[in-house]
Amino acid sequence: MDDWVRVKIMQKPWRCMRIIEKSLIIFLAIILSAVLYGHPLDKVNAVYWKKVVIPAEAKGNVSVTLEFFLPAECSGYQLFNRKGEVIRMCLLQEEGGYVRAFFNIKGSEELSLAFLKDPVGHREGLPNASGLLLTTRKSKEPLGSVDSVEAFMKLWNKSVFQGAVFEERVFRGYNPFALTNDTLHSYDGDIRIAKTGSYRFYSASTDASFLLIDGKPVVSWPGRHDPWKGSNNEIFGDVTLKEGIHKFRYLNASNSDRVCAVAGILLPGEKKNGVIPKTAFTEVYKASLGPLEGLDGKPLAEFSWDNRQMVYFDSDCMHDVEFRASVPAGLDVQKVKWDFGDGTSGEGMKASHIYFKRWTYHVTMTVELAGGRQMREKQDVQVNFRFCQNENDDALTWDTIAKAIQQESTIGIQSEGYDAIMASLLFYKKKKESEEFYRKSSLMKKSAATERLFEFLDKLVAARMMESEDYKGAMDAWEIFLQKAQEPLKSKALLNRAELLVGPLCETQKGLEILNGIKNESLSETEKRSFIIAQSDAVLRKEGFNAAYYILNSIKTGNTIPKDARERLERENSTNAKLFLVEQYIASGKNTEALDVIAALESEKPSLRLYAPLVLLKAKACSKLGRSVMAGSLLEGGLLLDRDDVIDAKIRMALAGIYVARKEYLKAKQQISTIKKQNPDSLEELEATKLLELINKKINEGVK
Repeated sequence: MDDWVRVKIMQKPWRCMRIIEKSLIIFLAIILSAVLYGHPLDKVNAVYWKKVVIPAEAKGNVSVTLEFFLPAECSGYQLFNRKGEVIRMCLLQEEGGYVRAFFNIKGSEELSLAFLKDPVGHREGLPNASGLLLTTRKSKEPLGSVDSVEAFMKLWNKSVFQGAVFEERVFRGYNPFALTNDTLHSYDGDIRIAKTGSYRFYSASTDASFLLIDGKPVVSWPGRHDPWKGSNNEIFGDVTLKEGIHKFRYLNASNSDRVCAVAGILLPGEKKNGVIPKTAFTEVYKASLGPLEGLDGKPLAEFSWDNRQMVYFDSDCMHDVEFRASVPAGLDVQKVKWDFGDGTSGEGMKASHIYFKRWTYHVTMTVELAGGRQMREKQDVQVNFRFCQNENDDALTWDTIAKAIQQESTIGIQSEGYDAIMASLLFYKKKKESEEFYRKSSLMKKSAATERLFEFLDKLVAARMMESEDYKGAMDAWEIFLQKAQEPLKSKALLNRAELLVGPLCETQKGLEILNGIKNESLSETEKRSFIIAQSDAVLRKEGFNAAYYILNSIKTGNTIPKDARERLERENSTNAKLFLVEQYIASGKNTEALDVIAALESEKPSLRLYAPLVLLKAKACSKLGRSVMAGSLLEGGLLLDRDDVIDAKIRMALAGIYVARKEYLKAKQQISTIKKQNPDSLEELEATKLLELINKKINEGVK
């Protein structure tokens, strides 16, 4: 045999021995870790472990709660003592990888929570050893009138578990887990009776409620009803109890979308009752959990999350979910990265992320360490409706909306997010913020030409641009919308463009051309009215006062128009006391309110749009609001209306002032010249002379 072959053959047994030796070392390491960390590794096929520490003050037979986050690769979990014996747990609530549960135990022994690959079910309905446990279930059929404890329990046994939570007392006005319609609620616990005597218990509830002590009904309020008799202390029952611990149960059936459940007590010898206090019930304790551990007993990186705030408008929603990374001490962490499961990503030990769809997201946290090493954990994050949220905190709500807008500009948002942001801005009427979002976001690129987008542009974005006189910006916004719009939204958007052209932009012919292309059947009644007004504004400049008046009058009645339109106009408006109100608003600086009153007047009587004194007031209000372009357009149109010499001079004087502000001195001089010719020795002529002196001075100084 060749010596080289002989040497290779002799080496094989030694290689086998080395492999066996390494395997033994690994096995011993696992066994040693089991001894050191107390996990029953030899009896349980777990993927990960957590230490469970029971508070030292938990004495006797008590209930203990715990909450944890299940890694995505695990489907089940079990609680063990050091002997490897299963400690039965009862599920309280489960949302994706987030789990709340409780268990009963005597003493404070060391426990281990095992995360398993195989699904391990945990039944609801484990009796609690202490604390006051609220369990909520959904009836499979309409509750109807629940008239007895027996009827309640019959429905209870056929219902579906929604969730459970330990409460301090029976005092609740909402279902913490779902909608309240056709739901059943059971509060179970032990109540302390300090001394023997006669006790009176009370109930206030929506629909049927029953209060039981030691399994016997003390207060019964069957049927369907509101809570008011109960809140007036009219629903009660008396019972004699001995000193000590007694079983307490409060049952409530809720038929509608309102829920109220309150249990009260009157102590022996007392005259005033009250809600049964939390000190009357035995304590429940909360366990603390150690870090996530591998089979070698070493801690691993993990994360927690909290669906902490919700904003919703009908079907649109935002959920602010906070993620927190937990990394073993002593590691040189370079970066913590997040894949939020919605196509976006982030960084940081703590990350706040807005979701716009209720869904289960597969979130991945990656911890990058020095030397290129990585630690990773995945979880299923279930984003659900928050039934326990205070809906009245507008500051917190707006903070969430602002975060959503910021997120869109940084890491991006889900497609549903654009509708949610628009809905929120529309609800709060945030014009400035809406214009900023329109300009800085990808809204117009990514959103279809929907009714929501139209409303957003119309009521907020374009409205804001018109207030700041960015009429070109408003035209551009509608042009982008029109590129992908279909009827009826196409005609609606065209109407908005036409109104800008025949109004402040003074491009009458272009406006008329657009108006002629609008499909009237696509417009609402209000929009049809706006269409006629836009036609009238255009016709005023093209054909004059009478033609414009005939068009406007068709909005009101459609009857035959008198031949002398001017006489009718004067007759209808000469005594209009509301004009005085407009003047008072303008005089006191309430120019926006003045414009609102004018809009109401014009809505009431469209022909007022052609009433020169009102047009002058509208122009004054616009000018004081900084809308000089709109004011100039109104005043130029005012010169086409029937007016007396005084109103004519006032219109020309106001228009000359606007021209001077624009440095259009020639136009201003033309108006001043007309005033001097038509209104000599008038107040307006005196003002015009002073303005002319100012113009000449500016020209001489070289201002152009």
